Amino acid sequence: MGKNFLKIRENVSFSFMDPALTQIKDDYEGAFKPVDPTQQTHPSGMGTIAPAAQQVQQQNVQRQDGLLVRIAATHSGIITRNNGFYLPDKMRKGSKSFTDGYPKPVLLHHEEGKDPVGRIVESGYIDTSGATISQFDGYEVKNKQGKIVATVNQKMIKDFVSDNMPFGQQVDVVRSVLRDSNLLEDASYEGLGHIQVIARITDQVAISKLLDGRYLTGSVGATTDKAVCSVCKVDWTDSGPCDHKPGGIYDDAKCFIIAGNLSYDEYSFVNTPADRHSQVLELNCNGN
Repeated sequence: MGKNFLKIRENVSFSFMDPALTQIKDDYEGAFKPVDPTQQTHPSGMGTIAPAAQQVQQQNVQRQDGLLVRIAATHSGIITRNNGFYLPDKMRKGSKSFTDGYPKPVLLHHEEGKDPVGRIVESGYIDTSGATISQFDGYEVKNKQGKIVATVNQKMIKDFVSDNMPFGQQVDVVRSVLRDSNLLEDASYEGLGHIQVIARITDQVAISKLLDGRYLTGSVGATTDKAVCSVCKVDWTDSGPCDHKPGGIYDDAKCFIIAGNLSYDEYSFVNTPADRHSQVLELNCNGN
């Protein structure tokens, strides 16, 4: 069977929609809670919003220029709540696709057939691996047959988060090391890095809902050229889904899907993000 591409929308589940395309959405239950309009701190805990008395003046200005919003769009090195995993180097390479060719749209709930509420004008990858890589020292790397092929050290992890390790070896590291670490199940763990985007929101209803905190969390839409099962290493883009169910437990370890190269198509505000850390960081930002 020829190589296919997998379409990612970060929702709750992987579903093989047809022989040439697998849809993934990244929504999960929770989010979008209104806040006291006089509150100075944005609900994300990162950045601020203006008091209600200033919002009318802001919105009058924004009718022409829009509202610039800084967003932590998607994180590497975590198992999302839809059981997906993104490699740091693949996310870093893919980050520029948010603006390559044309500024990608900001949508609501991945509704591609509807008008965007804004466009992404800047994007870049933020490496945060330095704070966590030491926690993986000494772990054993095993191949598909369970044979120990290496022991993790600082150089190996640095190669893992950069572009210095073959994809197959990265998969072995993820399967045998990261999935055995309790860190991946820690709700406060924010991964090894993330894509930060600046979006210009021009839809007036969306601006209002960002200002009062109703639009807070989100989800990316993307495609990938690989989708490898963490249990058996079958690539779904080559031969279709294996018999292992993402989220299922096999030999005391959760099954998840490891993505390959990433190309991003859109960012959506959603109620229930699978990446619990995908959210607005700052309103009225200056970019850069």
